[in-house]
Amino acid sequence: MDQEHPRGLTGAEALARQIEVLARLGEDGEAWLRDLEILSGQALPEPQRRLLVHARDMTSGLERHFGARMELRLVRARRDGTELLRQVELVEDGGGATAEIGAIRIHLESFGPEVRAQIVAGRVPLGSILTSAAIPFRCRPRAYFRCRVARGVFLGDASPEVIGPRYGRYNLLRHADGRPLAEAVEVLRL
Repeated sequence: MDQEHPRGLTGAEALARQIEVLARLGEDGEAWLRDLEILSGQALPEPQRRLLVHARDMTSGLERHFGARMELRLVRARRDGTELLRQVELVEDGGGATAEIGAIRIHLESFGPEVRAQIVAGRVPLGSILTSAAIPFRCRPRAYFRCRVARGVFLGDASPEVIGPRYGRYNLLRHADGRPLAEAVEVLRL
């Protein structure tokens, strides 16, 4: 049974709310996730389960699955003190299809100046930066979900049409020493 959380929300409802706020890059952003439903990892269909239910970064898993390097396409970003919030797409190398859309809150104070500069530049996926900089980190998925998504998010247009279902996860990335690095909402195209 879900326990009660502030404002009368259950644990699953509170988690869904966290995911929706991060996906919008804050309370006032555009809502592109619709009808979000928290699921167990075992409830996800294949290949989504294999791509989402693990404690590794998404970038390397998507590269293996699609057989292509992933590039970062920055949709929008804003800086809030020491946090960088951005909505991104991971696309197949060379301008290929979108493999994943997401939103990420990156804790910039957790990185040295060189890595921080790479992150802020917004050209390379965070997982690739962490790997190439040999930064030891852990992924801790907090939730898996099914949702519908505004079609324009995947097609780069302003279409109000909503498509789905799509599957995703809410993931916390931590340095090996426990410092928070980022939290991400990751939604697969599949």
